[in-house]
Amino acid sequence: MEKRVLPKMNSECDAVGSELSREAIEKKYASDIDKLDKIELVGMRFGSIDNHAFDKCFNLIDLSLDSNSFSSIDPRSLTRLVKLETLSLNYNQLTMIDARLFEKCTSLISLSIAWNRLTSIERRAFQRLVNLKQLILNNNELTHLEERTFERLTQLNLLTVAENSLIFLEPRIFERCHFLQTLSLACNDIVALDYRIFRELSELKQLFLNNNKLIRLDDRLFEKCNSLTELSLAENQLAEISPKLFENCTSLVELYLNSNQITQLEARTFYKCVNLSKLSI
Repeated sequence: MEKRVLPKMNSECDAVGSELSREAIEKKYASDIDKLDKIELVGMRFGSIDNHAFDKCFNLIDLSLDSNSFSSIDPRSLTRLVKLETLSLNYNQLTMIDARLFEKCTSLISLSIAWNRLTSIERRAFQRLVNLKQLILNNNELTHLEERTFERLTQLNLLTVAENSLIFLEPRIFERCHFLQTLSLACNDIVALDYRIFRELSELKQLFLNNNKLIRLDDRLFEKCNSLTELSLAENQLAEISPKLFENCTSLVELYLNSNQITQLEARTFYKCVNLSKLSI
């Protein structure tokens, strides 16, 4: 588990839990905020956002609100950020994501909400983020994800939900993520995976399933993952590996199976992995 280390708080903000207002932004940047394309308000102890704080930030492209004390964010506070491409909300106290929160942020390309206390994400929370390419949700407290959580994220190429408490994943949860290249589900409590879960991920190159509680894997689990170059299944509870499991993983270069309960492998298990150069058992 990655250790959570918070940066020192900024003395520009008087008290923990104060409100982020337009005046606070103007005070920090001492300029016309309608001309700003980047705002960093990191470690400033804000606990809430005034609904009109970003009303004049028409040209904002990059916004970082890391290391504050937000437990929730009113969707109305982000409605004017139509040009926003990068949003970072790491190291806060967020417990859920409202379905309307990013409704107007349709230009977002990168969204990071790591190291929070998320226990739930409303099904339509990411519905309007059709341009999103990177989504970081690691180090939260998620136990379940709705089947349609990522259905509109057709441009997504990186998704990490590592370091949560996921036990089960819906079979169709990644169904429309056709361009996904990196997926991390490491360090959860996943016991089993439906054989259909990765079947639409033909562009997937890196898949991290290490540090879960997987007991067995269906022969068909990776049958459509022929672009996969790196796969980690380390530190699970696997006792055996079917010789058919990696038949279609012809691009595989790195494979990690260490720290399981595997006692023997058939000679033909890696027969089709003609590019394999690193194998850890």
